[in-house]
Amino acid sequence: MSYHFNPAEQVSMLHIPAPVYGVAPDDPRQFFYRVTSFDASSVFSSTALMLLNNNNKPLPPDPALVAFDGNEDPERPTNFAAWQKWTAVGVICSASLCVTCTSSIMASAYAGAAKEFDVSLEVAVLGVSLYVLGLGIGPRELENDPHPTLEHHTSVVLLARLSKFYGRNPIYMSSYGSYFGMSFLVAFSPTMGVFLVFRFLTGFAGSAFFSVAGGSIADLFTPQTIGFPTALYTLSALIGPVVGPLLEYQLVLYVKPGIPTGALAHPNLTGTFYLIIIWSFVKLLMLYLLVPEMHQGSVLRRKAVKLREDLKDPFLYALIEKDKRSVWRVMLQSLKVLFLLIAKECMALFLDIWTALLLGILYLFFEAIPITIEEKYGFDQQSSGLAFLGIGLGMIIGLATQPYWHSKYVNDVTVAGRAYPETRLPIVKAGALLVPLGLAWFAVTSYSQIHFMVPILGTLVFGIGCFFIFSGVFTFLVEAYRPYAASAMAGNSLIRCLFAAGFPFFAKQMYVSLGTVGATILLATLTLLMLPLP
Repeated sequence: MSYHFNPAEQVSMLHIPAPVYGVAPDDPRQFFYRVTSFDASSVFSSTALMLLNNNNKPLPPDPALVAFDGNEDPERPTNFAAWQKWTAVGVICSASLCVTCTSSIMASAYAGAAKEFDVSLEVAVLGVSLYVLGLGIGPRELENDPHPTLEHHTSVVLLARLSKFYGRNPIYMSSYGSYFGMSFLVAFSPTMGVFLVFRFLTGFAGSAFFSVAGGSIADLFTPQTIGFPTALYTLSALIGPVVGPLLEYQLVLYVKPGIPTGALAHPNLTGTFYLIIIWSFVKLLMLYLLVPEMHQGSVLRRKAVKLREDLKDPFLYALIEKDKRSVWRVMLQSLKVLFLLIAKECMALFLDIWTALLLGILYLFFEAIPITIEEKYGFDQQSSGLAFLGIGLGMIIGLATQPYWHSKYVNDVTVAGRAYPETRLPIVKAGALLVPLGLAWFAVTSYSQIHFMVPILGTLVFGIGCFFIFSGVFTFLVEAYRPYAASAMAGNSLIRCLFAAGFPFFAKQMYVSLGTVGATILLATLTLLMLPLP
């Protein structure tokens, strides 16, 4: 019977490469514990996997276990060259931007889709809603909690943890390859039914990419250096829906006809999806050529295979090769945890609804901003697309303030003596004030007598507030629901996407009935009611 112990094998934030594997399932006396150590300097936890006997003493190391050759092993992803790390981060973030941008890039082409397929405007809106719905319910890899507890060894927090079995790169290639293929089929859909089906499947494939993208960022950086790359990745996902209509208005609004037979005949719609096809194909090539395998378990498995061949020793193995669990079993278990959190944890549910409301308003603004700018100031469609720059610039400003919020967090932890989840809330409180302020600013200044830049500044304030709330709530959920943080985040994603899918259906009707000022004040009031949450 073979046992092992490797206390030096510590992992980085948001990634635990060694889940609870049954190395000796036939021996009931043996069991695993996750041992957590707290590092006050980094304010993060690191985890070592220990096998204890029935006297709670560690067993000796297994000489057949293949591990990294110390913390400085060049094969360890955290030791990759800086240019290699940042190239991978750039490719992953830009690919993430493409996926989220696709959700909203046809927002201004509703009329074109309705005319092309001879359907109502509400049916055309489904092109955005079904894509976002696919993003929300698609397969996601729910990573282990970065701060595990001793009781965590009995729970598996994942939905589709395929990369733990096959590595991250196969998931990248299969998901993004499917995303590219579905985008091609969307562009050449002969009927609205086919168009909507493949829009949903495109979002579904894109969600699989997101299931491993965040984990890849965590694979490359230590807890001390992961802050900015994570914030950059978060920005790429949040700003994508804002970039979508901006690109459509500026790049493909006046694409000329003369397209192949079978392609969508409306210039707006055709140019939109041709752009996505080209973009996604370039990203697929870059993922294949520039992003190495970064999952530590898969790197060690590859190393074990090579050593078995070189040393002619069939007994050498990597820890991941001992994982015999069923993907379907852990998927069902994690689904159960996800819905129990939503049903029984009021704080998680309220925060989920809050962030969902914000994302819904963001997607609703794809109709509201053009209506306001075109009606009040007489802008043409292409010029009104520039109005989305306010929200995007606001999110970038929010990212630029992260060093301040991080230093405040470290100071608060130092004063408190430990990292409470509530120490993540100051940035959320600031965002809770800025969001209704930005919406009210946009509403009361949307008059032709006032310069058009004044309401755009209101959307900038709204963008800063959105970034503050999203980034703060995400980290709070991870801290507050440590054993089930991944399921908490998945529940948040599901509810957010449901709201984002539904809000575009009533955007135009609300702004026509209530007017631009009344409708936006209503939205500001709804966000103001959420102020007590943080």
